[in-house]
Amino acid sequence: MRSRERFGVAALALILAVLLLPSGVVSAQPRKGPAVDEIIVETRATGEVAVGDVATGRLDMYMKSLSPSVYAGLPEYMKENLRLVPNAGGSWEITMNPYYEEGTPYLVNVEGKTYFNPFAIREVRFAMNYLINRKYLVDEVLLGGGEIAYCPIPPSHPAYKEFEDIFKEFGFTPEGNEQIGLQMIDEALTKAAEQLGGRLKKVPDPRAPAGYWWTFDGEPVTVKFYIRIEDERHEEGLYVADQIEKAGIKVERIEANFLKCIYTVYFSNPADYQWNLYTAGWGATEATKYVEGDLAWFYTPIFGWMPAYQMAGWWEWQNETIDELIQDLVFMNISSPEEYWEKARKVMKIGVYESIRVFTAITVDYFPVNKNRVTRLAYDAVTGLWSFWPWRTVETVDGKLRVAVEAQQAQMYTSAWNPIGGLDDVYSHVIARATYDEGAPKHPTEAEPMPVRVTWDLDIDYTIEDGQKVGQIEVPSTAVIYDSKENKWVEVGSGQKALVKAVIKYKFSNWHHGIPMDLNDIRYAVAFAYEWSHEDEEGDPYYHPEYASGVAPTLEYIKGFEFIEPDTLVVYGDYLHIVSENETADFYVWWPILPWEIYEACAYVIANGGPVSGNEYSWYKEEGKEYLDLISPAHVEDLRAAIEQLRLEGRVPEALEGVTPTQVVERYNAALRFIDLYGHAWISNGLFVL
Repeated sequence: MRSRERFGVAALALILAVLLLPSGVVSAQPRKGPAVDEIIVETRATGEVAVGDVATGRLDMYMKSLSPSVYAGLPEYMKENLRLVPNAGGSWEITMNPYYEEGTPYLVNVEGKTYFNPFAIREVRFAMNYLINRKYLVDEVLLGGGEIAYCPIPPSHPAYKEFEDIFKEFGFTPEGNEQIGLQMIDEALTKAAEQLGGRLKKVPDPRAPAGYWWTFDGEPVTVKFYIRIEDERHEEGLYVADQIEKAGIKVERIEANFLKCIYTVYFSNPADYQWNLYTAGWGATEATKYVEGDLAWFYTPIFGWMPAYQMAGWWEWQNETIDELIQDLVFMNISSPEEYWEKARKVMKIGVYESIRVFTAITVDYFPVNKNRVTRLAYDAVTGLWSFWPWRTVETVDGKLRVAVEAQQAQMYTSAWNPIGGLDDVYSHVIARATYDEGAPKHPTEAEPMPVRVTWDLDIDYTIEDGQKVGQIEVPSTAVIYDSKENKWVEVGSGQKALVKAVIKYKFSNWHHGIPMDLNDIRYAVAFAYEWSHEDEEGDPYYHPEYASGVAPTLEYIKGFEFIEPDTLVVYGDYLHIVSENETADFYVWWPILPWEIYEACAYVIANGGPVSGNEYSWYKEEGKEYLDLISPAHVEDLRAAIEQLRLEGRVPEALEGVTPTQVVERYNAALRFIDLYGHAWISNGLFVL
């Protein structure tokens, strides 16, 4: 990322400068806004370098949590300068590629050559749960800085007790059972050898850890294991590789950094067979009280990060039963708390049984903070500096905050800054969070949504008929839904009933270009969701299947909207979190992080191509298209040209009926001025401007 000389900072640094108060503020009044005026974001290649810089005052905080072993080796004078902020939201798991070609069990053909994929066999994947000694990983690799994990829900989570019987039923133990694991793999491969008519064989080799290697078509069965090098997952990966070779399967140990691993594992087609295993690590950016989100994220491609990243045309593992259960959990097609936990347990059991991911550890790491320079700081109890609260509470001795993220390459972030398919890596997400507000962030200790930039009032009324919730709230016939095919708001008509009526009252502020937020931003956000999740005709340029896969099912639970000027949205719907009213209310909060004119410009370049470059763009990472990035100079040039075109036309988006060309031109002009001043199009509504 290029430096901007007007800010006078080094290359690879970003500045987040707080929006200044009006000059007429009386100095005796309480200060508004954050306690720091400027956040400077840099990069460091390793945690060891970063923690030294924090201890010596070159940095105030490092935005990656580090294991206790990193701190153990520091000299005492450095330790004395540090405050350690816990992060108990990390997890380790081994992700496996289960691909095989339909009709050819366990076989993969790449450029005319056929390979045998042992991890296409469910029993081999499941055996990894026994082959891995999780206690060794926690005690010896993490030096006690973690917990044993059999699933994405940590043992310290209140909900963990709901799943313990599953792990006991499977016979999982902290130490594992190497003998059982090896026996399961041997039995599975022996059965596969019989199916493959002698192409898969066990060939003696006294030098092999097992005394033999499995071979296919005369060559050793070899799997590619992508092992991260930046932290203790390196040692984890080497250990797991050794365990796999005890089963007679050769392991090619590919020791690589974040960028190489992510692009290979998640941004390549599993059918291309570039990898077999990966030492995955995950960090939460907020505490969660309920489990449907974690189950959806890790065990289904619909809502989570599975290999293939929902790329159109790529092969992707799916389990129809899990998908159906997750849909019920996420959208609360559930009539009681008992049913909620019953379905959650079913998802967990199938997910562990299929073992596309084998969880190994929950990490307990620590963010380093310079305690001499940072005088105040709040964070949530689970995710530490990655949560919503640090940017809003941090105070330093001089009003400046200098932080760093980890990067071994010139590219600071691995995902683009766009509000739909971007901000996927933890660092872009965490840094962007300083620039935008959230309508209802999670409470730092309760982990429930709490209204901050909104207030809400709920009316809930339903009966149970044949085990299903039936809404009893009359939806006004004048309530509206956006019709993406006709490009207009349409009344829902009479006879509709809903479970919930949510009255959302907004606390609007200014966008970073100086124009106040208003109800048109909410109108546009709602219409955008309908437009981009519905394919109105073949080849509809204002449709994306990946976006639709997550959003369209959500919209099915909406019965209608009422927009009440100047600041109120009323939503009628059938989503009801069976346990939490706050989660119910949060479902109905629409909160855009960019003004409508920026979404409109993004949509323009995606639908029509870049006016300057001629590039094709996408909200998501796609082959043959540019991954739209609002802070990339080349992309911003196209976005600026798009806004200029919209301004010249006086384009009023169809969703904003009643808005005049004069009003929209004011918005377009403000966006152009901002882009010319800052060199990017990330215009948001939070405490800091990028």
